[in-house]
Amino acid sequence: MFTFLEDESDLTFTSKVTVNHPAHGKQQLTAEFAVIEQNELDELIKDDAALLDRVFVGVEGVRDADKQSIEFSEPLKAAMIRRPYVRTALAVKYSQDIQGFRQGN
Repeated sequence: MFTFLEDESDLTFTSKVTVNHPAHGKQQLTAEFAVIEQNELDELIKDDAALLDRVFVGVEGVRDADKQSIEFSEPLKAAMIRRPYVRTALAVKYSQDIQGFRQGN
């Protein structure tokens, strides 16, 4: 059975994201993403930074140079979106998951 909710504006989901860091290789984090409507996705999909600013709402598994966990915050989100290898990994994973191409999880 399929559950259809009239309002999904508060729904989020988590997804394991593999980031291919140019110096440190493949690393994994868990991102939390917001569910958005198709019309909004159609507009934002043209700009990865704008899309992620809207849908990237949490993260786990991020550490600093001293291996201390970093809590999700707007400054961390902005910094992560500025890194091309992080932005690409997050945007691709979100697009795959929200459009039903989720693998694993």
